[in-house]
Amino acid sequence: MLKNKKDILKFAAIVILIIGIILVITLYIVNENFRKLVDKYVLAKEIVEENVITIPLEESANNYVYAVENHIAILSGNILKMYNASGKEVQSLNMNISKPIFEADNKYLVVAESGGKKLYLVSGNNILWEKDVEGSISKINVNKNGYVSVVLTGTSYKVVVTTYNTEGKELFSTYLSTTYSVDIDLSDDNKYLAIAEANSSGTVIKSGIKIISIEKAQTTPSEAIIYNNQNMNNQIITKLSYQDNLVYMYESGIGSIINEEINTLSEFQEDDLFADIDLTNNIVKVTKKESNLFDMATTVEITNSSSKKTSVYTLDGVPKGIYTYGDIIALNIGTEIHFVGTNGWLIKKYVSSQEIREVVLSSNIAGIVERNKVEIISL
Repeated sequence: MLKNKKDILKFAAIVILIIGIILVITLYIVNENFRKLVDKYVLAKEIVEENVITIPLEESANNYVYAVENHIAILSGNILKMYNASGKEVQSLNMNISKPIFEADNKYLVVAESGGKKLYLVSGNNILWEKDVEGSISKINVNKNGYVSVVLTGTSYKVVVTTYNTEGKELFSTYLSTTYSVDIDLSDDNKYLAIAEANSSGTVIKSGIKIISIEKAQTTPSEAIIYNNQNMNNQIITKLSYQDNLVYMYESGIGSIINEEINTLSEFQEDDLFADIDLTNNIVKVTKKESNLFDMATTVEITNSSSKKTSVYTLDGVPKGIYTYGDIIALNIGTEIHFVGTNGWLIKKYVSSQEIREVVLSSNIAGIVERNKVEIISL
């Protein structure tokens, strides 16, 4: 009989424990104030600058900092140095570049000379290939498989967009004779290249989107353009992003193209501060909200571009800027950076004693860039 009582007590204790865990998890999901308390005092998501690893920078040099996969990349004096999350230098690569532009996806990093001819593809700690292109480089793009597109000006055409595979083989070039390229993006399945164009030759600037089949561009070029809309609701396209579908940002909102049809995902309002589409299957919009006469709050609205499901993160104060990559949104609050997931939950919060100037971000690491150092945050 006593044994049965012990078994009953043990069973009851287990049931109570399970119910308690479920209640805590439910509260964490649905109650934002409770979640913030748990994040701060239980999960210790708040980090102060005294406790982070730093990479020193030479203040007299021109230092260009970027994040890729698990590394912080710093280009200075024609040398690209790669540092891991522990701040250890793991590779040093020679590059004939003085004023770089960077673009990264997954493990691939493209580095090019802005307005110049040099182009490099880096993966891990190695340069996979390098090229001297014809024309002046104005924009670059890379997908998660290492396919690269580059926008060139200063040729016999107004604009040339050239695409390379992971081995550096030129696949095809697209020529724009009357428009210039605002943005480009390669799909992750290596099937499509999207080009946002603008035409300023008339009294009104016109903008459009062209989608090119990479396979047809190599086999039947006359059939390569599979979508071409050169009058996107009289709006200037500012950015492209291949998600489940092609998502684009324009002057007054965000839209997508599904089966050649235009869909509106978000329309900008007067109180909207920032928006971006450089996320994995999500868009983000940051809106200021007046909480009382003296304080301002901010709402971060994250919307899945396919399901339209929305998650919300709120914070006190007004951000100075946002940075996005993959499933992470970094909000610069001046002396704080909030790293937020696309589920609307805080990943980490970094607190500094001074104003934060610049942040570089990848899926696993972030760098807080100051004049004399880079502070590393593992995400």
